[in-house]
Amino acid sequence: MMKRLGSLLATAALALTGCETTITFDPFAFPEVAVEASWTADGFRADQAGCGAIGVQTVRLDVFDGAGNFVGSAPQLEANCAAGGLATVPLLEGGTYFFELVGLDAVGTIVASSGTTDPVTAFPGDVIAITGLDLIPNGQPFFDPFGLPEVSIDALWTVNGFMADVGTCAAAGIRTVRIDVFDTTDGIAVSSAALEAPCEAGGLIATDLLRAGIYVFNVRGLDGAGVVIAESGFTPEIEAFAGETFEVDTNLAPMGTVPFDPRGADVNVNGSWTINGFLPDLALCQDAGIATVRLTVFDATLTEAVDFDLPCEAGAFAEVFRADVFFTQWTALDPAGTAVTVPAPEPPEELNITAVTTANLAPFEILVDLGPPTLEITLSFENTFGAMDFTTCAGAGVDTIGFELSSNVEGLIDSQFGLPCQDTIVLDNAPPADYTLGSVTADGIDGTKWGPDAACATVGAFPTFAEDAGTVVQYDCFLLIDP
Repeated sequence: MMKRLGSLLATAALALTGCETTITFDPFAFPEVAVEASWTADGFRADQAGCGAIGVQTVRLDVFDGAGNFVGSAPQLEANCAAGGLATVPLLEGGTYFFELVGLDAVGTIVASSGTTDPVTAFPGDVIAITGLDLIPNGQPFFDPFGLPEVSIDALWTVNGFMADVGTCAAAGIRTVRIDVFDTTDGIAVSSAALEAPCEAGGLIATDLLRAGIYVFNVRGLDGAGVVIAESGFTPEIEAFAGETFEVDTNLAPMGTVPFDPRGADVNVNGSWTINGFLPDLALCQDAGIATVRLTVFDATLTEAVDFDLPCEAGAFAEVFRADVFFTQWTALDPAGTAVTVPAPEPPEELNITAVTTANLAPFEILVDLGPPTLEITLSFENTFGAMDFTTCAGAGVDTIGFELSSNVEGLIDSQFGLPCQDTIVLDNAPPADYTLGSVTADGIDGTKWGPDAACATVGAFPTFAEDAGTVVQYDCFLLIDP
C-alpha cells in the first residue's frame, strides 16, 4: 500500500553541506515514488482565463536534489497550465528533493515560477503531494527566504542598552523576541517560529534556515499579548553565501525611540481608490492633476505616522503590517507634491488588525472637477435603400448635411444647413442638460436625400451628468434614404 505525504509547503529543516560536487545523480533511474502537484495562477484559479492572464500555456515541475542542485524534469512532470494539476505513476527514486513549478508561454519561454518548495524526503512506494504552488509572473516581487535552507542566523540583542535578562526584559515589558526578515527596507517581512525566543535568552541560533542572499532584519520585542512594543529598527543590508551565517547584533528600544513603521509579518492590508467613481488610469490621473495617492498610517496614539506614496494610476495599495492598532488617512497629491484633496477620513480611521490575517481599507473616493464633457454625435447614412446597411459620408456619397442642435437649458445652440458632409457633430464643453438633434437632412451628389430614422427622431435627447465630467458622451444617429 502506498503512503501519501502531505503538502511540501509545510516548514521543514534539512542540513545541507556546502561542498560543490559534479552532479551525476539521476532521480529517474529507479521509478519508486509517484508525484502529484496542484497550482494556482498568480493567486487565482488555474483555468484558461487565469493562465491566459499571466501568459502561461504549459507548466513544468523541475526537480532539485537534497543539496538544491537542479537534476532535471520529465514529460510526465509537464501539463497544460489550465489543468490545474498533474499526477504521475512512480517516477522518482526514493530520496530528498526540492521542487519548483515554472510556467512557459507558447514558444517555451519561462514567464512565471512558483519559487522552490521546502525539502521532502520520500521512500519507495510513497506519493509526493505538492500543494499550494502559485505561479508568479516574472517581474513581480516574490520573496521566500526559507525556500532553500543553506544559511544560518546567529542573533544577539540587548534591552535599552543592557544585557537581556529576566529583570531588564520584565522592566521593558518584553516577553518574546521575534526577528523579521526583509528583502529591502521597503519590502515584505517574513518570519518563522525558528526566529522567536524568550527575551531573557538574549539571542538565538537558527541553523540552515534561510536561502543565501542579501537581507535586512528588524528585531522586535513582543509583550505577553503578542503586541510589538520595542524594536531595533532596520539593520544595514547583510549578505551571506551558502554555508555561512548571518550575524545580527541589535538593541531593543521601546517603540517611539526608533522611527515608527507599521510593517511586519502578520496581516495583509489592502486598499484602493477611484476618481469620480472610475478606476484610475494614467490618462484619468493626468486629467485630474493627480500624480500620487498617499496613505498615511498613524500609530495607536496618533502621535507618529508614516506615509506610503503610490502612483495614482496604480489604483491599489498592498502591504503586510504587524498585528496592532493603527489609524489611516488618504490624500491625493499633484505632481508638485501639493495636496489636491483634504485628508480623508477626518479624523483618521481606526485600523484594528490584532485578530485578522487580511484587512481591507475603506476605498478612497476622489472627487475632482474635470470640467464639462464633450458631446459627440456620429452620423451614419443608409447605403442601399431598404437594406439598413449604414456607412460614412464618403461611402454613401453624401454631399451636404443640415441639422439643428438644441438643449433644454440654452434653447437653439447650432443651426447648420448646406454644410459639407461630416461624420460627426461635436459640441465641446457641454453643460449638464438634455440635448436634441432635429431637422437632420442630407443630400447626395446624385440627388439622393436622407432623413433621420424614427429612433434618431424620437430618441434624440442626450442627458449629461456631473459624473461624465471630462469624458466624451457619444450618440449615434442613423439616416435613411428618402424614396
